Amino acid sequence: MNKKTKCLCVGAFFLLVTLKAFGFNSTNNLSISYWDAEYKFQATDSSGNFSSPNDVWWSYPVFLSDNGRRPNRLNAWIRQESLRSLVEPDQFDDLLKLSDSKLIQVIATRFNGIARSLASVSSLAGRYLQIDLIEESIGAAHSSVGLSTLVYDLVEDKPVDLEQLFKEDSLGQLGQLASSAPGCLSPAGLTWKNARFNIHSATEMFIEQTVSPGDLCENIFKISGPKLKRLLRWPNRMSPPGVVKQISRNK
Repeated sequence: MNKKTKCLCVGAFFLLVTLKAFGFNSTNNLSISYWDAEYKFQATDSSGNFSSPNDVWWSYPVFLSDNGRRPNRLNAWIRQESLRSLVEPDQFDDLLKLSDSKLIQVIATRFNGIARSLASVSSLAGRYLQIDLIEESIGAAHSSVGLSTLVYDLVEDKPVDLEQLFKEDSLGQLGQLASSAPGCLSPAGLTWKNARFNIHSATEMFIEQTVSPGDLCENIFKISGPKLKRLLRWPNRMSPPGVVKQISRNK
């Protein structure tokens, strides 16, 4: 066995181990299940009346593979990403060690206003799991809302920047395609961090953009066909479509 053949075998073995760890079969559609962890905190007095404007809502999906194992790296990543807008950077590592129920109470006591960080499953295009993240903060000084798409490669078991799925300079072309849609999409203001780019397959995706705090586009623009496929860096990795199943928490 020459060196090149040996390297190929090692690579194939690594890919097989990764797929088995998730309970995936490389010859079938990728499939993963999840339940939603959701936490809300509203400060009340002894009579049950709201005692402060503190209102914190945090949710994120917890995943299981088909063999019942938890993909720990994926779950740790989405928990961290869903927390970033709720926690100060210098406190992040320490607070991350707390349980969810304790963490939501600590966040509420340190925040004066309304905060939301809601991560939800969007789609599974081939090997790429996509998570919608809505981050909203309403305080006395200012308000903000963020809308973005997080991506995780289930085969390589690691997060991927959304823009890496597209060829260079694709954002401008996506903006031009979106500008032909009636509604609030603005190609000049479109970035990878202020919109949802939900890829369903190599030939179908949807874009929804944040317009102003507390306001989302009513119109969702659809891009489909060869014009989308030409913009994707690895269109062959986005098929066949995967299967995502929501289950109850007690399973």
